[in-house]
Amino acid sequence: MNQMTLAFERKEAGQRVVRTNNQEWINLAVLFVGALEPGASVDAELIRQWVGEPPHPNAIGALLSLLQRKKLIRRVGYRTASRPSRHAAEIKTFCRS
Repeated sequence: MNQMTLAFERKEAGQRVVRTNNQEWINLAVLFVGALEPGASVDAELIRQWVGEPPHPNAIGALLSLLQRKKLIRRVGYRTASRPSRHAAEIKTFCRS
């Protein structure tokens, strides 16, 4: 097993734990994104606005990875976050598939 394979396996294992521990929020967020029109813009801030804050901050990343694997969204770029707590960091933007 090479280092890259091991790294991806550990990432997936960690995300699986986060998804399991935040299943109700994840399910609501998947339903929300699934209800969006194809082509709609999606990012973490939009999900937080409509679904609410996740119980754990890592749930957003686990959710976005899950949605990409399910081909519900695809990454299209980056934008500056509008939430003050993000200190103008760049966040990924996605398009509803």
